[in-house]
Amino acid sequence: MIDPLDKASPDSLVIASHDQVGRARHLASLSTADLRRLAVRAAAERDFETLWQLTEAHLTLHGESGALVSINTYKAYRRGVKDLLTAWQGENLLRPSRDAAAVWLRTMERRGRKPATVRVKIAAGKALYKALRWAGATEAEPFADAKAAKDKTAPWERQGAYSQLEITRLLAVADPVTKLLILLGAHAGLRVSEMLALRWSEVDLVNRKLVVQHGKGGKKRTVNLSRTLTETLLLLREQVVGSRKWDVGSRSSPKGQPTIHSPQSTAHILPFRSRLSARERLARTCRAAGVRFQGLHALRHAAGTLLQRQTGDITKVADHLGHATLDMARNYAKADDRALKAIVDEW
Repeated sequence: MIDPLDKASPDSLVIASHDQVGRARHLASLSTADLRRLAVRAAAERDFETLWQLTEAHLTLHGESGALVSINTYKAYRRGVKDLLTAWQGENLLRPSRDAAAVWLRTMERRGRKPATVRVKIAAGKALYKALRWAGATEAEPFADAKAAKDKTAPWERQGAYSQLEITRLLAVADPVTKLLILLGAHAGLRVSEMLALRWSEVDLVNRKLVVQHGKGGKKRTVNLSRTLTETLLLLREQVVGSRKWDVGSRSSPKGQPTIHSPQSTAHILPFRSRLSARERLARTCRAAGVRFQGLHALRHAAGTLLQRQTGDITKVADHLGHATLDMARNYAKADDRALKAIVDEW
């Protein structure tokens, strides 16, 4: 069976929130006794769907992000709860053994799971048990002290990035839509969810800016467009306008700038709605260009790396990429070892 969350589009941040709030409202309307009975029975029967509904409801009602929890977070936590049930076949879910959580985490690490993945599993486990305590089914907190092993690889060594030569080679063989995908990552520095959610109404080609309405954490930001990305968007818009008969520039804005007057102006820029489609397009282009495929996020890292090298200013990197703090941007500065290399070369 296909997991409904796997089919969710970026816009489902809002659509799914209504569904999740509705499901949470239903569980919250149960009496204390009924909610407890539901949770106890689900734990005893290892009923994954009901346990997930309880987790989802608590996350939506009492989580820090409320109804604005991203689809990606729901998907990751759902997968984490499912993996926990599989791993804890012999455990009593309401009274897990003392070291059950630690054994699961160390088993994952021994099998080569990355610390970041283990941390997500811990977060999912904590979310499940918060929900079970909320329902009055248990007092257990098996993940209270759980920690993933420290990743000994420096952050700036872990983040893959396409080089500018590789970006040039990719652009040379990419079709127009894939070229736009590449530039939205490698020039605008967008996350894949931000690329897929971007609409024509959020792009200002006159002032060469775009607006990310729902970035990480639901934050909004404005991004400057490169000349190459602007030209690519203009070309694609001409093709789209011609095919859909949009009314472009029939009137002017107060500043005398052409506008698009049609419902289609709110259409998405990229013609596909899934991460898998985006990934497959880039992977295919990498094969054609003879470039090692490093995933979609490496395009964003390429933007951060280039900006750091050109400006040497981590504040500008953080602003362009939409980092909440400077910590992530510092990784680009540490990854840029040109000054160190120049010194060592003189030895």
